[in-house]
Amino acid sequence: MSQKKQADKKQTDKKRASTKQAEKQAKKLAAEQRAVEQKLRRGAEKAVARAEAAVEAARDAVRTSSKQLRKQVSALAKRTEKLAVKHEQSVRELTQQQARAHAALATHAAATGPDARPTPQLTPPLPKPAGAVPTLIELRELAKEQRIVGYSRMNKATLLERVDLANRA
Repeated sequence: MSQKKQADKKQTDKKRASTKQAEKQAKKLAAEQRAVEQKLRRGAEKAVARAEAAVEAARDAVRTSSKQLRKQVSALAKRTEKLAVKHEQSVRELTQQQARAHAALATHAAATGPDARPTPQLTPPLPKPAGAVPTLIELRELAKEQRIVGYSRMNKATLLERVDLANRA
């Protein structure tokens, strides 16, 4: 088999692998979306049930005309309003999450089309080689641990000297 055919085969295999990985991610996103939708739906249903119970309690209280019951009606009305606001927020969140999921699925569909390029994958940072010079942030953390006074105003060279001196001592 010629080198060109081998290169084409390797490229095809890479595309297949990236497509499979993208499909797995899409399935995972869809499952997460369904779980979130169910959770929000249950929360919205509970809020509606509570609101309906509060409304019914308010109606019962209105039927009797005592001053105490009027106060309870006012409190229940406020509670009903709060529950209605929570319900509206749940609906908004559900709508936003659905839009995000649809956008992710559309992105996935576009990525898995005939001219699809593999999606870049995030990789964890590589470990630092032994003997590498620490960053300024790392030096400040070391100085803080070693209780070096004034470390926040020091530059990298000064911090290196002070941390080295503290390690030697």
